[in-house]
Amino acid sequence: MIEKERFLEMFLNVVPPDLGGYLEGNAGGSSIRKIEGQTLYKICSIFQPKTIVETGTHSGCSTNYLLKYAVENRATVYSFDVVSNAGADIIKDLRSALVLNKPKRKLWRKDVNLEDIKKTRDMFIETAQRGIDLFFHDSDHRYKNVKWEFDNITCFMGKGSPVILHDVLNDTANHETHLLFKEVVCSWKHIFDTPSGLGLIVL
Repeated sequence: MIEKERFLEMFLNVVPPDLGGYLEGNAGGSSIRKIEGQTLYKICSIFQPKTIVETGTHSGCSTNYLLKYAVENRATVYSFDVVSNAGADIIKDLRSALVLNKPKRKLWRKDVNLEDIKKTRDMFIETAQRGIDLFFHDSDHRYKNVKWEFDNITCFMGKGSPVILHDVLNDTANHETHLLFKEVVCSWKHIFDTPSGLGLIVL
């Protein structure tokens, strides 16, 4: 397992790509910032996962940074979303490392129901059962969902594996990833001081 001090030392030496991000022109809405995407890339470069799971594809900004690492290191990114237009900004040249799980029928966020969520969760569990090396949570930020995803994927992950939570410095309405981050017992944790905070949990 990588110790925290060694990780932080290595983190400073990784040079990330510039694939844009929210406020940088190629993604919008609730997409992540460039610095957050670059942080994801750097974390992957240090932990060297072969199987990555992301929940909350949205436009695909974070997915691009995960995919950039995956293409360079023969890894695979499994990304999940409950809407049919997820992944619109995923870079074409990076899609070879992607398994994108989203509805086949046209489905907008306002129309998502419990059955749609169940279908996505079933695919999520099926993927997790095959083993996961790194998990990035960026779907529904309410505690109940964050807790469900964390519990149902980390049971298939080994000690020392990384879990990344988005928005751990955001405590506004419906942003509750910080609650899970605080309560988790693990090997070590670290918060990256990005605009909304990325929380790294090492199991």
